[in-house]
Amino acid sequence: MTLFRLHAGALVDSLKTAVLVENVTDVREAVEKHLNEIDLSSYGQPMYIEYFGYDERIQKDMYLVSLKYHGIIGWVEI
Repeated sequence: MTLFRLHAGALVDSLKTAVLVENVTDVREAVEKHLNEIDLSSYGQPMYIEYFGYDERIQKDMYLVSLKYHGIIGWVEI
């Protein structure tokens, strides 16, 4: 298991939104919940997860979660 958290202005604010996820489907569901239950597949919003880098503050590898027409939505930490 790993954590998905929303993108926020400050790390402490982002960490408050963290939820446990097991796979990409869980990440998609967390994003859809944040976007008021919008089904991303029917909305035409491809979701991308790509390696961003190592975050020294929390000592984790970070993956950026973004939507094609929305931009950065959150982070997955490994």
